[in-house]
Parts: sequence; C-alpha cells; structure tokens
Amino acid sequence: MSDSEWIERRTTRPAWMDRSTFERDRLTLEALREDRLTVAELTTRLAGQFDDRAVYDGHVRSIVERLRHAGDVERVRLAPGTEGEYHAARWLYSRRSALTGPIAELERAYHAT
Repeated sequence: MSDSEWIERRTTRPAWMDRSTFERDRLTLEALREDRLTVAELTTRLAGQFDDRAVYDGHVRSIVERLRHAGDVERVRLAPGTEGEYHAARWLYSRRSALTGPIAELERAYHAT
C-alpha cells in the first residue's frame, strides 16, 4: 500500500480509537449480533471493519466488561474441557436478551415500587 493510499484510507474511514466511547460500545454490541463470542472472536470481527488493525483484545475486553456491568451484555463460561491449553476461565459474551413471560412481569413490578 502506497503512502497516498494509506492517507486516503485513514481520512475516509475513522480509526477505531478515533471514535467516541459511546460509538465503540454501539459497534461492539452490533458486532455481537445474536452470537456468543469470546473476546478474541469479537476482536477479530471488529477488526474486520477497520483497516488500521488498531482493535486490540485488551481494549475490547474492557468495553465488554463495562457493557456487562451496565447490564447490556451477558457472559457464560465455556464448558470444562473446551478451554484448550488455557487453564484460566474463558468466557462467551452475548447481548442481553429481553425477559419474557412471568419473569418479565415480576421485574417490571419490582422496578415500579
């Protein structure tokens, strides 16, 4: 890639880090779609949207954790034996699904009081 191509690409497509926190959160939620992904899978999916490769696991992990604490994202531990050579816990993250049925009514009643 020539210098002029790089400059043109850089000016036409904002880099990941040039975006606001709100926009990075929104893009992360959109990238999750309806899937359950590890941080590495989510980072790969986000990096595919940006040419500058400035999307790092550590940064995506902090975004996902912030979204999880806000209640927008859920996490589930990978089943034992699927962690490969890693001994640390590995997590799958997904968008929080809306509650339905009687449990949704209980939650609405709880928050109404």
